[in-house]
Amino acid sequence: MQKLQYDILSSVDQTVAVVGGTTGRIPCSVTYNNKKYTVTEIGRFAFSDADITDYRLPLSLKVIRENAFGFSKASTIAIPDGVEVIETGAFWHSLVETIIIGSGVKKNRTWCF
Repeated sequence: MQKLQYDILSSVDQTVAVVGGTTGRIPCSVTYNNKKYTVTEIGRFAFSDADITDYRLPLSLKVIRENAFGFSKASTIAIPDGVEVIETGAFWHSLVETIIIGSGVKKNRTWCF
């Protein structure tokens, strides 16, 4: 069974970060305790060295944290237009050959690729 783990970022804004898992298919929202939370971040080291070759990032995503996809085995990743920040080392030492970067990226930290 493929699963994802989340951390609640804000109960007020009802947002979460993906912090790990066994699937690269990340939904736009999740339900927890009968509340719908929007997925807005991929957390630090969330998929670092994961045996996942295909990632589908949600349009709701805003931030990709440090080393989120470090040592990734995916060959292509498409970053949605809604992503505004890609932190240092987000794709450090990954096998990614093609990264499609959406138009919303405003902060692209050093050594993120």
